[in-house]
Amino acid sequence: MRRTLLAIAVALVGLAAWFDDSPAECRKTCQAGERRDGRGCCVAAPPAAPPSKATPSKPGKPARPTKPGRTKRPRRPAKAARPPVDPGGAAPSVGVTAPARPAAGRPTDELIDACRDREAAACRELAARDDRDIDPGTYAEAMTIGCDLAVWAACTELGAKAEKGAGVKQDFARARALYAKACEHHDQPGCDRLGQVYFLALGVVKDVARARGLFRKACDAGFAGGCGDLGYLEESEGNFREAATLYEQACDQGSGVACGNAALLFERAEQPELASSFYQKACALGRADMCGR
Repeated sequence: MRRTLLAIAVALVGLAAWFDDSPAECRKTCQAGERRDGRGCCVAAPPAAPPSKATPSKPGKPARPTKPGRTKRPRRPAKAARPPVDPGGAAPSVGVTAPARPAAGRPTDELIDACRDREAAACRELAARDDRDIDPGTYAEAMTIGCDLAVWAACTELGAKAEKGAGVKQDFARARALYAKACEHHDQPGCDRLGQVYFLALGVVKDVARARGLFRKACDAGFAGGCGDLGYLEESEGNFREAATLYEQACDQGSGVACGNAALLFERAEQPELASSFYQKACALGRADMCGR
């Protein structure tokens, strides 16, 4: 009996302790910082665990620098282009400018009038003068009269106008005939111009051998244009030593273009000192494009 009573007393004590630990009331509406327990009542939430320290990720290995590509060796500069063949202009030559024509003497208008009056000396002086500031038709008319008066330089000048169609109708056959007439009478610019006709195939089949002979004739007679044009011909045929000699000869006779041609030829031959020397000579003779090279 005592044992039964003792058990009941222990149970009652436990039950009372349970009631003492229970909250006085069970709130169903939770406030900030509360949570629900197993009975569904709002109770204070346990303190939040401190945030764990993030372990920094190990930095990745730095990217290996890319190896620089192999530097390509610079290409050797392209060979300088050969001087262009230009039969036009006042100079009766392919690659070489003839010496400047004298401007001293009677006024140009006076010479034209005198040549029209069939004064051969006036036609001769006019043919030797720079005609760039003269009306092409007026000049061609005067040169026609001069050629009729056996002023062979006037025949060459008239042929140049016929070749280009300046002041007269372009006519290669007429130009060739006028050049040949002048050359037969020892007008060396006429021979040089006739050589250009065959070298450039102006209305005829190209004939290098004939052109070479005409250029040589003009050169041997002391005409710088013939020497320069013969040098150009030899260079085009691959005879570089002969071309260099002829260019130098024409350069010494006062042809700035021949000096420039020689400079380009020596530059291609990788002889910079000689090239520089001829560039300077060309510059001094009026070739502005050769200055400072």
